[in-house]
Amino acid sequence: MKRQELLAHIGKRIRELRISAQFTQAQLAERAGISNEFLSKIECGRTAPSVVTIQRMAEALGVSVDELFRDVQGTDAVDSASARYVLAEFLQEAGPEGRELLMRLAQLVRRLVDAKRSG
Repeated sequence: MKRQELLAHIGKRIRELRISAQFTQAQLAERAGISNEFLSKIECGRTAPSVVTIQRMAEALGVSVDELFRDVQGTDAVDSASARYVLAEFLQEAGPEGRELLMRLAQLVRRLVDAKRSG
């Protein structure tokens, strides 16, 4: 999956969760502390949200961060090169708080993958 496809995937997932929660873009943007225009760009896959923004959107939607990255029907698995690229981009923007959040998310994902393999 290329970078643009990954951004579109994340944006589509956020839009699905927003609609499921019965929020308008303006309502979710306000709850997440971002502009409506920025949320629109994220949902359309035109920009990459920072790790902190992802955390705020998850909290505003009442879901865990990993829920934002669940597969959207019809998408392929993320290849490791694309994942490394997007993660490196997040790390550049994240700052200490975002890096800590990303580390916790990675640990959670690892536990989920390990549980799925053993279960």
